[in-house]
Amino acid sequence: MRYLLTLYGDESLRDSSTPEQSKRMMDEYTALTKEWLDKGLMLSGEGLDSSSTATTVRVRGGERVITDGPFAESKEQLGGYYLVDCESQDEAIELAARIPIARWGSVEVRPVMNYEAVGSEPPTWRSEYQGKKYMLTLWGDESQWESWTPEQLQESMKLWGDYDRDATAAGVLLGGEGLEPSPTAKTVRVRDDERIVSDGPFAETKEQLGGFYLLDCKDLDEAIEWAAKVPVPDDAPVEIRPVMDYTGTSYEDIERRVEARQ
Repeated sequence: MRYLLTLYGDESLRDSSTPEQSKRMMDEYTALTKEWLDKGLMLSGEGLDSSSTATTVRVRGGERVITDGPFAESKEQLGGYYLVDCESQDEAIELAARIPIARWGSVEVRPVMNYEAVGSEPPTWRSEYQGKKYMLTLWGDESQWESWTPEQLQESMKLWGDYDRDATAAGVLLGGEGLEPSPTAKTVRVRDDERIVSDGPFAETKEQLGGFYLLDCKDLDEAIEWAAKVPVPDDAPVEIRPVMDYTGTSYEDIERRVEARQ
């Protein structure tokens, strides 16, 4: 079963790190990622640029509203993700506890949506890209769709399917996943080598992370165009974050190995 591990942390700690500390941390991420690839656990993963580079897109009554900065104005921000293939949630929690950011931040473990249960097909990932990668994170009030009728749910899934086909035909879609509801989440922290696992999502708010798209766009303006087309409800935000540039790092090799698995 697939699980999305989303990484949250205080960016000021990263910004204040010395070059030596940053290298040690990146080396640790590199070693962990290589191990997971060798064991067939890791399906995908990306680090994100600082939340200061984020753009949040909302559509209100057909009018696009764009604001600089992330959706959540908090000290701990989304910093990246791993998509892993595990036999159980317990195994996913084991992996989450080994991610370096769990020692000072949090890792949220969420099952990926059961697409067959909602009458849809799982997305197909595309590995190669030509422009720059942008991650669109989708946030919303889960109580809205929990009250939908089966007919409303089916119509919604049709809109998502249309978006996926249009983005694929335009050559911008690299991948994406929907997530199970936030009550299925576990949040993992490690403090003084002790693992702390709590039920529920990292953020206790009305609007929760519901999924993501990974796009291949020539620039931010194009990413905004596609973000505005995502079929979220009118009052739901879509956050756009550039993916970290791994050029000149050992992560370049990791990217090639992930692509070889797809």
